[in-house]
Amino acid sequence: MPFTPGSLKAVAYAKGKIAATQTIYTPGTPTGLKLSLDDQGVPLKADGADAVFVRATLIDSAGHPVYTNTADLDKTIHFSISGPAVIVSPNERQTEAGIASILIQATTQKGKLVIKASATGLKSATLTYNLQ
Repeated sequence: MPFTPGSLKAVAYAKGKIAATQTIYTPGTPTGLKLSLDDQGVPLKADGADAVFVRATLIDSAGHPVYTNTADLDKTIHFSISGPAVIVSPNERQTEAGIASILIQATTQKGKLVIKASATGLKSATLTYNLQ
C-alpha cells in the first residue's frame, strides 16, 4: 500500500474510561519555528549559574512539528537573546531531526528574557520568559 499522509490517534483507557489521548500528524513542509525552554518544570533562577536549553523546532503551516532529517530540510537557525541571560553555546545551530538547541545561562538579575530564533525562508519565533 502506498504512503498516504494523515493522522494517527492513540487512546489510553484506565478502568474503562479515557485516561489520555495523543494524535500525531504527517507534517507538511516547514514554514516556521517554535521555541521552547526546557526547564523541566523548574524555573530558571537569577543566580548567575543556572542554565537551560532553548529549542527551536521546525513546524509546518498547521503548527505540527517537522522532525524529518534530510539535507533539504536542514536549516541554520540564528538565535538571539535580550534581558538578564546570555547564550553560552554558539548562537547559530544546524537543525538535526527538525530541532536546533542552544544553552542559555541566567545572570544575577531578575527580569524578562526575550529569545528569538530565525532562519532563511521560515517564519521566526519569539519566546518571552520571566527570570526569577
